[in-house]
Amino acid sequence: MEPVYRQANEQSIATGSVISFALISFLSIFREGAETIIFYARMAPYMELKQLMSGIFLAILLLAAVGFVMLRYSVKLPMTLFFKVATILIYALAFKILGVSIHSLQVSQVIQTNTISTFPFAETIGLYPTMETLVPQAVLILLIALAAIWVKKSNSLRTAE
Repeated sequence: MEPVYRQANEQSIATGSVISFALISFLSIFREGAETIIFYARMAPYMELKQLMSGIFLAILLLAAVGFVMLRYSVKLPMTLFFKVATILIYALAFKILGVSIHSLQVSQVIQTNTISTFPFAETIGLYPTMETLVPQAVLILLIALAAIWVKKSNSLRTAE
């Protein structure tokens, strides 16, 4: 959470103001929506209108379905499991975006390409057999593992107290 939002959230909790909570929620969601619009605006010229509209329509359907399930069954949903799955999906997306981004720089000849001929190629997950893509992806996996270890240790220390 951004420092400004965190401070405002803490003040809202201290005063118990429903309007403050609503405003902070709105600003957080509005910011994410604005980022999404900027992302789509950059991608749109390279897509067919049919692809863009079907992607937006599918996203709306999925969000509506997830929203319905969460509202309807939120008491019964194992939220810990939900957040673990969401975290894993975000990590997988970060892995793919990192690989695809570096590969794009290689294709446009902005950075060099040092191919590892024995390594597999899997474009669907952003895995390209080059040193320039694999090293940052390995660092990402290492950082994720270190973060998981740190969180696990922090939680075990908290429960021990």
